[in-house]
Amino acid sequence: MSKKKENCDIIERMEGELEDVKERQIITKDYYSSRPKTFETMLGGYTQVHDTDIQESNQLLQTLFKVCSFLLI
Repeated sequence: MSKKKENCDIIERMEGELEDVKERQIITKDYYSSRPKTFETMLGGYTQVHDTDIQESNQLLQTLFKVCSFLLI
């Protein structure tokens, strides 16, 4: 495949993804504008987080940061 053809394919995919993003934004805006404006609505029932969830999230983030910093070297 030529470099020019490859670049065109990439641009087409990016444009398609941009359209998908715009469509999701419209759907999301419509959804939330029809709901009550509360923490419960925005957080989807996760207005309270347990210590175990916080600890596991921290472990996941630490692992991801290590992997990402390794990949950037």
